[in-house]
Amino acid sequence: MAPQIFISYAHADNIPYEDGAKGWVSNFVENLLNDIGRREGGSEVECWMDHRLEPQYAVDDELCKRIKESTCILAFMSPRYLKSEWCQGEMNTFVKLVGGGSANNRVFLIELLPTNRNDWHPGIQSLSTIELWHKSFDQPEPMLLGHPVPDLKGDKAYWGKLNYLASIMARQIQALSAIPTIPASPVPAPTLPVLPTENPSTTPAQMCQSEPLSVVINADKPDRDLGKQIRSLLDELDVDAKLSAEPLPDQLPEVYRKELDSLLQDSHGVLIVYGSAPPIWVQVQHSKARKVLATQRKGVWGALVDGPPEVKPELDLGSRSNLLVLDCRKEGPSRELLEDFVQKLKEAAHV
Repeated sequence: MAPQIFISYAHADNIPYEDGAKGWVSNFVENLLNDIGRREGGSEVECWMDHRLEPQYAVDDELCKRIKESTCILAFMSPRYLKSEWCQGEMNTFVKLVGGGSANNRVFLIELLPTNRNDWHPGIQSLSTIELWHKSFDQPEPMLLGHPVPDLKGDKAYWGKLNYLASIMARQIQALSAIPTIPASPVPAPTLPVLPTENPSTTPAQMCQSEPLSVVINADKPDRDLGKQIRSLLDELDVDAKLSAEPLPDQLPEVYRKELDSLLQDSHGVLIVYGSAPPIWVQVQHSKARKVLATQRKGVWGALVDGPPEVKPELDLGSRSNLLVLDCRKEGPSRELLEDFVQKLKEAAHV
């Protein structure tokens, strides 16, 4: 039997905006399967979606059968999902069938809009999610990525997170396909309310579902080599580090600023490099990054890499309790300094 992904979603989150068009969830699932299909063993992966309009509150025999056949479940968490007794019944059935802690590496969670973790099924409250929404200083209300239809060139955050999900699901499905399936004995359809299950502890498989830490390295032209050195060290720490591009000769400042803001919005934090760059450049970059990240983050959101040369003008960034200063003027950046920053950023970003 081909590996199966059971899609659990609220039908209200999949209503198309035009007659004959696909809903957001259906579009995402199709794109996800296309991406998985390009990976080793991915051509065998299939999914199952229930297109009935939640006609009842109990999970019926048909759904029980589909859930039992599934290798994993992909749930699209949203306020409407948590209010749907049908969706809660699907998740409860899956957690019960795979049995407590073993559900960790079989449940994948996507968050379409912010939700209260305390309202989740107890058996999945410790799992990480992939957030498919964003907000910013200019857009304070959470907005679904790729809404209503993802753009191939404009929605980089959407495609990046879809690619990440495809990679971890492809690997996990291959690993789980070697595990014997649950015997096909009749299972009575559980009814609501949802009963609590034992809250599982964190496992390595669960940690694989965490979104990778993403960091922007902002370095002016004279400090590009220093920025590349920092990026190499972050690569060793399994951090998705991007060195911000230099402005094009004919690029308007406003266009470049928007592109940099978009890059920052899609990251967990920023490293601003102060080597040979003018102090005013560093102050401007700090101000821009703070407007984008400090409004979305609690705790540490960035660091100032105070690198060589050793003698240069002192820098005044004002209050910077959530900005670390990595003093490496004498010997340049080190892995140890960056490890401390990465750990604090992970704690603040809950990664």
